[in-house]
Amino acid sequence: MKKHLFILWALFCFTVFAQEKPEIPKIVILDIMSQTVPQNDLKMFTDILRTELYKLDYFNIVERGVIQQYLKDAGLANKLQIEDSMLLEIGQSMDVDKLLVCTLNSYADTIVLNIRIIDVKTSYLDFTENIYIQDNNQIFDALKDLVLKIELYYIEKSKNGDPLSHREKLYQTWKLLGADEKVATDLSSLKINPAKYLDMRQYDITFLPDNYLEVVKSDYDEQNLYLFFKEGIPYKTIKKAFSLGLFDIENYKENFKKEGYTFTEYLTAYENNIVTPEDFAEYKKGFKKLQFHLGLGGVANDLPIANADFTFFLLQTSAEYYISNFQRGLSKASTEMGLYFMNVIAPSPFFQINAYIGQFPFYLKGSVGVVAEVFFGGHIGVFGKLGVEVNSLFEFNLMYTFAGTQPKISYTDFKTKIDEPGYEGIIFPYMAALFTYKL
Repeated sequence: MKKHLFILWALFCFTVFAQEKPEIPKIVILDIMSQTVPQNDLKMFTDILRTELYKLDYFNIVERGVIQQYLKDAGLANKLQIEDSMLLEIGQSMDVDKLLVCTLNSYADTIVLNIRIIDVKTSYLDFTENIYIQDNNQIFDALKDLVLKIELYYIEKSKNGDPLSHREKLYQTWKLLGADEKVATDLSSLKINPAKYLDMRQYDITFLPDNYLEVVKSDYDEQNLYLFFKEGIPYKTIKKAFSLGLFDIENYKENFKKEGYTFTEYLTAYENNIVTPEDFAEYKKGFKKLQFHLGLGGVANDLPIANADFTFFLLQTSAEYYISNFQRGLSKASTEMGLYFMNVIAPSPFFQINAYIGQFPFYLKGSVGVVAEVFFGGHIGVFGKLGVEVNSLFEFNLMYTFAGTQPKISYTDFKTKIDEPGYEGIIFPYMAALFTYKL
């Protein structure tokens, strides 16, 4: 009698256990398909996807080699894209429950990662999702996000009879999404569904649960958030825009974006009350750090020039680097170096420091510097300049070289040495007038 009771009890336990533990679905994961990404990269991304899905312990995953052999036999190996009409046939031929298809393609500046899980027995989509990526470096995070969404979806399906409270389920879900204990507690206390968060995160992979909690507590208009996210704008930039009172994205889309400006540049324009792309283009010129100069002038040691004992032409080529950030304020400063061509043929390196004061487009300019002719006669001069700049393009300078050394040979013939008869040296101080065009 006892033996019969034990057998009945064992059969009952086995039956209950078999009913409570559902069969793990068998799934084929096809290699990620793309028209734009190299095959080696796609294989790597597929391996990551397989590994992350394996960790879920929800699927029995068919080994990749078996899949490749089947595709080879079916004449589908190495295809960049498998037709949708063939997908169900693959799943049915391999006798699996699910088929996972993933594509990775770029459009304009956005990379779209799409995933579909097909129920082979019913021919229906079991799960589908998109994630929009702005940077190739975010693909790894996007793959993990997709697996998270799959996990959440199947956990929800399998927990219909779970005795846990709704709040506890939410807490565990937020923890699964990467929220720390405090953030997960706050979000679950507010009874916030993670689905809305994931819908936003698909546009910005860096959007974290604590950011979403901030959105909820700040009472941001979520519809506005979606509009910004869909333009590929990250949350940190959106937050700055909202803090400045910028909630309308239409001017950016209709005007600035068409001219090739980023939203960050548009924010700069907005902060400076600049409404049109044309005005912003002018504003940006004020941040130009480097300019190249071409100049033409003359040198004399006395005025009028007819009375001067010492005259020659002067050419200039140089580069000017601005130390100041914005070049259209009340003042700016720069360093400048280049070559003076004395009497056209004697190249002389020079270095000077410049200071400007004024109001765009007119600035007064003061400079001090040193010039060293080292190629022919060899001499050094110390100078000061006073000039005016117009529209950041033109300059007129008066230069006063008040002291210096004498060259070793005379510039009149480039032969006569300093101690020989007929030598003519440089007469200090000498003056110069120079007209310069700034590129």
